[in-house]
Amino acid sequence: MNKLVGLILAVLVCPNAGAPQTTPPVQEPGVRLKTELVHIHAVVSDKRGKLIEGLKKDDFELLEQGRQREISFFSEERVSAKATAHPLADISPTEAVTSDAGRPPDPARSIVLFVDTLHLSSVNLIRARQALKRFVDERMTDRDVVLIVTSTGESSGFEQFTQDRQLLHYLIDKIRPWQGSRESRFTPYLASMVRHGDPTAASVGAQVLQGEEGMMLDGLPPNVVRQMVEAKARDVLVQADYKRKALLSVLKAVAERLAGLPGQRLIMFLSDGFSMMSGQGGSDLGELQSVISKAARAGVLIYSFDVKGLRPPAEFDASLPVGGNPATLGSLSSYMSASDKELQDGMNALARDTGGMPFFNTNDLKGSLQKAVDDNRVYYVLAYYPEDVKEGKMFRRINLRVKNHPEYLVRTQSGYLASDLTKSDETKKGWSPQRRLFDAIAGPLPTTAINVAAAASFLELGSDNAQVSLEAWIDGARLGYREQGRRVQLDLEIATVVYDRFGQPVSTQTKTVHGSVAGDEIALVKRVGFRYGTRIEVKPGRYQVRLGVRDAGTGNIGTAMAWVEVPGPSKGKMALSNILLSENQSLAADRLTAASAKLNPWLGIRYYNRGALLVYYCMIYNAPAGDGGGGLTMQSEISKGGELVYKSPPHSVASRVIGKDRKGIAVGGQIPLALEPGIYELRLVVTDSKAKQTAQREVTFGVGG
Repeated sequence: MNKLVGLILAVLVCPNAGAPQTTPPVQEPGVRLKTELVHIHAVVSDKRGKLIEGLKKDDFELLEQGRQREISFFSEERVSAKATAHPLADISPTEAVTSDAGRPPDPARSIVLFVDTLHLSSVNLIRARQALKRFVDERMTDRDVVLIVTSTGESSGFEQFTQDRQLLHYLIDKIRPWQGSRESRFTPYLASMVRHGDPTAASVGAQVLQGEEGMMLDGLPPNVVRQMVEAKARDVLVQADYKRKALLSVLKAVAERLAGLPGQRLIMFLSDGFSMMSGQGGSDLGELQSVISKAARAGVLIYSFDVKGLRPPAEFDASLPVGGNPATLGSLSSYMSASDKELQDGMNALARDTGGMPFFNTNDLKGSLQKAVDDNRVYYVLAYYPEDVKEGKMFRRINLRVKNHPEYLVRTQSGYLASDLTKSDETKKGWSPQRRLFDAIAGPLPTTAINVAAAASFLELGSDNAQVSLEAWIDGARLGYREQGRRVQLDLEIATVVYDRFGQPVSTQTKTVHGSVAGDEIALVKRVGFRYGTRIEVKPGRYQVRLGVRDAGTGNIGTAMAWVEVPGPSKGKMALSNILLSENQSLAADRLTAASAKLNPWLGIRYYNRGALLVYYCMIYNAPAGDGGGGLTMQSEISKGGELVYKSPPHSVASRVIGKDRKGIAVGGQIPLALEPGIYELRLVVTDSKAKQTAQREVTFGVGG
């Protein structure tokens, strides 16, 4: 199994990853349903694609499993297709997240921009980012809220709906392809044909290995070549299987999260396509059907966009090398054509079976996104009570049509799994509070009964052996307080789980943290929240850190995640820690303190009021021997959207030293933020002119209104 895919699976799919040894294995959580009503969103058009308006309840006929059902609820909904005239970028991000659910009230549409970074190539991700920015700028209305989601969680901003275009641009720019992914002609479809003993597929597979991996297969015994091709086929299928499971796990969680939102619920799914092949080479539809069912129960429409667009035939695609016998090029083209269709099958099913639409074989990604939004300018909402369901594993088919108009096209959900009507929270009864906390930490999406943000930084200090500082912001408005004399007390259980690049938990800790606030300060801490810091010891590598907070008073739970890179030994080369934005370098670990600057509870970005001081510090490692910083210079820069807005003159590092220990030199500074509201990047550049070395680090921060 590919190790990178193993990380995705362990972090996003395995619900018991990272739990303490004493915690029983966590089962898949049940689904809480507020009602057994089945909700349907339907778009009706004529043969030319024109939307049909003005239909009434009695114009529709609804069948489930071929039996007519009574429509219990009906409405016709209309959404303006015009973009907002004024720039939403002027809305402060800190103001955009003040409602209880973290989104503006009463949206007409809740739109998820779901970017499948597990399957998108680097080139196609660039195209996707450009199209999404145009969509945000030109197609969002003042009744839309938008959420950014990636299939890997690499972009840590997928927890927050917003109307802020500037914030959405920032999140789109943050999206990165999954490391190690590359396009190959050794596709899952070709691999499945090899596994099924197709000799032509084996010959094509050998040709691909020679062209893409430089293997010299000519002259080797046929049985050796066959074994090498079969081994590659097994690896390709295992990777495809796990990547699909990880993708669909997140997509299903998003559909469930959308169920509680008002208005129309749309998922714009951008991908290069994903394979439905299992590790054994057969088609596996189980997870796909479950996603479709969840979307149907939530009234979510999925629109699929193949970002690859139009491409030349495989034998003429110069971006992928070809080796081996030219006589097999015809067979290669045939397998690649079948592979492209197989990669589209899942995307096609997600769209058509939820009432959406797929967009394939077009380079006009911007136009396709526009068409998807315009396609839902007029839609109908229907709901009905299903008959008593006993066959929990049965997929129940829905058929909706307009009476006396067989020429009308009705796009709606194709059905749902009966088990979605019968599941409950029975599996969680009797769970210990700690088990519930770790179950929430391992979930595909954050739990937000308490708003929590996390930021992880590489920072080595001489006072301990840790390499990572984890800072969390905890919303003070959602905690349970108890009065004790003239003070107010609270108790929190805070757990952290660190996953390495193989998806294995390398550090797990649980701590009970007590807080005490003067009675006359309770209003302040409810407004600004609490800051919590802890130190974590890990080896060099890339890690995902997950943090969970459980309030003992209310039982509420909130979770957050952050990524951190811990570099290996630099062997005398000057290096910097991450930049920490804080007015208090000596924050005691594992204690609660009142926050002074607010972290955005979904992005981990520290926000400051306009005119406030931005206080920063970092460590310089491997400075010149015996140098207290006198031979180094430091310069700070602030940019917005890639445009430089502030640059300090070079300063002697010696004038910025605030401490020194056995690990390095601590430097700091402060900058008055005479900046317009928005999201900015601070960059520190340290230069050793004598050794001709330069080290730099960046950190993101925000300025509110």
